[in-house]
Amino acid sequence: TRGSNEAWEDGYDVFVTVGDPLKNPDALVRTGAALGMEMIWEETAAAELGQCHGRSRSARQDKPVRHVHFGKICPEGWDESNAKVIRPTETAPPII
Repeated sequence: TRGSNEAWEDGYDVFVTVGDPLKNPDALVRTGAALGMEMIWEETAAAELGQCHGRSRSARQDKPVRHVHFGKICPEGWDESNAKVIRPTETAPPII
């Protein structure tokens, strides 16, 4: 439903993203190294997740909408000051 308002017409209670959008981590790490930036792939994935949640149209809903992301990377704009961030433990199984 990308670019369509049809899915949002009846409203929704929760907006969920699952997994981290990693396009090509090796290429992004090489690009980051060339630009003098470390871990650019995490920043790119965080920005894409932030954009996804920002475009969810939840601000137009009549009721509050809970936003949830299941992944290792926190969406851009989310931190302990405006969201409940629960980070997986080191012993947690990887999310695949």
